[in-house]
Amino acid sequence: MRGAAAAFRLVGSGNPPLHRFRVALEFMLAGRRDVDGMVSEHARIARLLGEQLNLSAKVLAALASAYEQWNGHGWPGELKGEEVPLAARLAQLAEFTEVAHRVGGVEAAKQLARGRAGKQFDPLLADLMCSDAELIFADLDGVGTWNAVIDAEPGLALVLSGEQFDDALLAIANFVDLKSPYTLGHAGAVADLVAEAGTGLGLPEPEVRTLRRAGLVHDLGRLGVSNAIWDKPGPLGAGEWERVRIHPYLTERMLHQSNALAPLATIAVAHRERLDGSGYPRGLSGSAISRPARILAAADAYQAMREPRPYRPARTAQEAATELRADVKAGARTQIS
Repeated sequence: MRGAAAAFRLVGSGNPPLHRFRVALEFMLAGRRDVDGMVSEHARIARLLGEQLNLSAKVLAALASAYEQWNGHGWPGELKGEEVPLAARLAQLAEFTEVAHRVGGVEAAKQLARGRAGKQFDPLLADLMCSDAELIFADLDGVGTWNAVIDAEPGLALVLSGEQFDDALLAIANFVDLKSPYTLGHAGAVADLVAEAGTGLGLPEPEVRTLRRAGLVHDLGRLGVSNAIWDKPGPLGAGEWERVRIHPYLTERMLHQSNALAPLATIAVAHRERLDGSGYPRGLSGSAISRPARILAAADAYQAMREPRPYRPARTAQEAATELRADVKAGARTQIS
């Protein structure tokens, strides 16, 4: 807040007081509009993802209302009170009180719930949480939340067919790619490339399918790195590079949360490794990098070069192929054959 206040004091500096007042007013109004639009768009995209995953109507309604508040002052500000779906009210209370508990314990969570009851939070839900806060937050860090949620709601334990599974992965991949305008459609394109390469190499159909799925999920860890880094037009600093270098590791951690996705992690985590050991996150070299990971690495690099980046325009197919061949000659990649 102090930083924001300091920045605000600089708005219109060097101009007469009346001019500064007008500029500051426009700044505040535009800033509010930008925030409103951003949060509302976030909820809209979340609902869109839910639709692509064929979630129920009740879940879709909750996703679209994720930022609505009890007093009607949320986003997009179309609902209030009990008009806000119960699931959205519960999720919002849980989200904020969990952070308060992590920072300040049970009392901090209760204080937050009471302070915002009747405003942001449903007062009845806030009271219920406060009355049993010790039980609700007990051993919170010791519970495997993923399995606990599934076990508590049998309806979530859906079994997807192969095609449904692929459609779900594509929907999630497209959602992750929305993080930056420079990566729209990246995962889907990489998945198509690795599948075509696998088929061309004569791999069995199950291996091609696994490759394609690894292509869809290989960049999930991008969510853990700020857009201030991904969309930076200039060179990255040492600290920024370290953040970039951990994103395959974050992908691996995310995939290991699911038994169905864990087999893809060993391929996806190595898509930025290089034969000469210059890659990341673990600096693997030579035969330590599996053949599927090498195929994925080549496809990812080629597709990335074919896309624009904040620091360069998109390269042509010929330019991308030439650079990949140069990497092969330099020993950073293997000739896939």
